[in-house]
Amino acid sequence: LKKLSEQSVCHVLGIMRTAFNKVIKSGKFSGKNPVSSVKFPSTNNKNRLRYLTPFEVDDMLLPMLCESSQAVYEMAYISIYTGMRADEIFSLKWQDINLGSRTIFILETKNTESRTAYMTDGILDILSRKKKGLPHEYIYPQEIVRGATSKGGWRQALPTTKKKEVSKTYFRILDEIGLNDDVVDSRYKVCFHTPRHTFGSWLAIRGES
Repeated sequence: LKKLSEQSVCHVLGIMRTAFNKVIKSGKFSGKNPVSSVKFPSTNNKNRLRYLTPFEVDDMLLPMLCESSQAVYEMAYISIYTGMRADEIFSLKWQDINLGSRTIFILETKNTESRTAYMTDGILDILSRKKKGLPHEYIYPQEIVRGATSKGGWRQALPTTKKKEVSKTYFRILDEIGLNDDVVDSRYKVCFHTPRHTFGSWLAIRGES
């Protein structure tokens, strides 16, 4: 590991920590996670550093489908394979996508400069299967719970109201699969920004920009 950069060392240790947490939860290892006592090297970087491996992506997305959390799954998937931020996905309207050219026009960005993302086969399949709304309506709008009782209720989408925050289901699944177990430094915690960082990191690994 001495030949790796500090950030690469942190990523390798993060993968090892996740792997140990998984075998501990499965009962195949009864000891303490050995990585939990390892001090991660300083990267002198205030930004989030964590990104996911393809195996971790599968571990994260599968439970979302199993729980019928379709919208959560779709938004996470789109972020992983386009690098879009949560708010950019929340801002998407039907007029912003073109299934024919497989393009997504991102108009509301953090730096106010619009850009274009391209659909993978998976994203094209996701958006093609959705019931299309009016051009000005949001693809992933805010939802409210109707008829709420102790036994639950039913969700109603508000097509012209922008979603405000990432679903709690996303964070609950992260906790259940242990991606953040023993993580103290927030820069190494998996959050909804992690899929975006994963997209950029995978491009860099392949030598793309």
